[in-house]
Amino acid sequence: MQIKFKIEDEVSILKGNNYAVYLDSYLEVFHYDEKKETLLFSTTMHSTILIEFSSVLIRLYQTEKKQTLDPFGNASVYSFTKSGRNLYIINFDELSNDIEWEYKYDLIEFIQSYTKELKHYLDSMVAVESDVQKNSSYKLLEEKYILLKNFVN
Repeated sequence: MQIKFKIEDEVSILKGNNYAVYLDSYLEVFHYDEKKETLLFSTTMHSTILIEFSSVLIRLYQTEKKQTLDPFGNASVYSFTKSGRNLYIINFDELSNDIEWEYKYDLIEFIQSYTKELKHYLDSMVAVESDVQKNSSYKLLEEKYILLKNFVN
C-alpha cells in the first residue's frame, strides 16, 4: 500500500517565504494498491486539511470513535471508523445524498503509508526552504507526524 500527495504548486515556490501560497494550494491524496490508483480526497488549503486528516487518524487510533473529515472545495464528507485492525473510509456526497464509495484498509498499514508520505512531504519543504520549519502549519504537521509514527513503531 502506498499513499501519495499530489500538490498543484511545485515545492520550489517556498523560496522567498511564499509559505501561504504553497500551503494553501490544491491537493489530491491518492491510495495505490496492486497498481490501482484511488483518489481518497482532494481539497484546497491543503496544509489545513492534512493537519485535520492527521488529527482524525490520531483520534480514531486513540478513541476508536467514528471521525469525519469535511475537506474544502467539494461536496464530499468522509467518515472513518475502526473495527479491530480495520479502517473503514466512507465517502458521502452531500449533493447526491449518496455514498460514493467505501474502502477497508488495515489501520496500521494505512497509518504507516500515510506517515511515510507525510515525512516525504515535510522533508521536501525543508530541502527547498529550511526556514519553513518555523511556520506554524509546518510545526503542527510535524507534531502530528511524530504522534502517528509512534503509534505504528
